Amino acid sequence: MTDSVDFSTIPIIDLNLIAIGKKDQLLDELRHALLHVGFFYVKNHSIPQSLLDRAKDLAVQFFDSPQEIKDKSDKILSPSFLGYSKQGFETTKGKKDNREQFDFGDEIDIDFKPGMPEYTKFDEDVQGFRSTYLDLLENYKKLALQLTELVALSLGLPADAFDKYFEKDHQNRAKVPIFIF
Repeated sequence: MTDSVDFSTIPIIDLNLIAIGKKDQLLDELRHALLHVGFFYVKNHSIPQSLLDRAKDLAVQFFDSPQEIKDKSDKILSPSFLGYSKQGFETTKGKKDNREQFDFGDEIDIDFKPGMPEYTKFDEDVQGFRSTYLDLLENYKKLALQLTELVALSLGLPADAFDKYFEKDHQNRAKVPIFIF
């Protein structure tokens, strides 16, 4: 493998190749993307477009809400540090980040006591926000496990080579950012 690779396009991994009997082609393309580019775009995955559209619409609705509504979901109010971050809350390379974001994750079992804050601080002023994003996370997890198996196979490893890293005691997290320009 070389230190740098010239490429003019982002590799596109089409999961439909499996359905049409071209899994070997998919694995070759994935291996090339992993070894020579370092990232790729996945198309024809199993996440319903209607769910992605609904999540996008709800994100816009949430981030367009008044600040006092968003502040009800502030990650500071959550024991898991999941929830809303306002613009400038995080810093990268010494500069305040110019974005708002909402971090969410699996709602794992915790020793919950009455009066404790919610695990992820979702406020339901935006109807369906919580259920949609938890549904999206479940779909992300299924896709991630499928991709993990395909990555292993593309590298000549057994399909379950990475399973031990996903068996238990791990949490899936994701974020919804909105960049402010």
